[in-house]
Amino acid sequence: MFTDNPNIEQYEDKLIYIYRNFFSKEYVDKINAIVKKWEGTLLSRDSAKEVHNIDWYVEKTTPLIPELVDGWNQISELMSPEYIIHPQLSLARMQTGEEMFVHADSPGEDMEEDLTQIDLWSTCCILTWGLVGYFGEFTGGDIYYPGIDGGISVSVYPGDLIIHSALHPYEHGVKPVESGTRYAFSNFSLKTEKNPGTFYNYGTPECSERQKDYWNFMIPLKTNPQFPQVEKFRSESREQYESSLFFQESENS
Repeated sequence: MFTDNPNIEQYEDKLIYIYRNFFSKEYVDKINAIVKKWEGTLLSRDSAKEVHNIDWYVEKTTPLIPELVDGWNQISELMSPEYIIHPQLSLARMQTGEEMFVHADSPGEDMEEDLTQIDLWSTCCILTWGLVGYFGEFTGGDIYYPGIDGGISVSVYPGDLIIHSALHPYEHGVKPVESGTRYAFSNFSLKTEKNPGTFYNYGTPECSERQKDYWNFMIPLKTNPQFPQVEKFRSESREQYESSLFFQESENS
């Protein structure tokens, strides 16, 4: 169980866990070099709307970054075997002065009608944990939980990993970034046995094979009938993305 890891500290007695310097400095520097060189390269408004249903993410989401698969594997190893995380290879960018609205990661089981986000992996209502890893160079941008003890705030730094309950009352937001640019590698975790069959579990030969093609890694094995447009978007936009300067420079770096 990840909570047994001696490097993880629990915030008081809350379902909030902090792993300082989870990502090595070398790995943080590697990802920072990629995003810093192409800080202005984000998904277009139309593209972002295809994969997010909330305006906040528009013009804040990076293109897919194949190098993030190493970070995904590292988080998966920490959470296994009890929990799995679904595929993710992009970051959310916040610049000086920007903040994020308060939200819960999951409305809870059998609450599909309450979803406000596109449920690409058919997991939103069966989540146990939310996770965020941090990249960039920034100050401020603390994560805060207004529904816990009248409101608590946790400072975060590049390389850190935060794990918190995905459910009420652990709604959370982000305080304004005071300086620099903050990149968040957000993901969500569910019990291994609850995988709805939309992706292969970490550690399986099928997962390792699928990771060889970063694009296929990010396409669900089956489509959520609520959101069929997402798979169509990912399939049709691959050629356009791989012809982009961002991808070509990332591959050659």
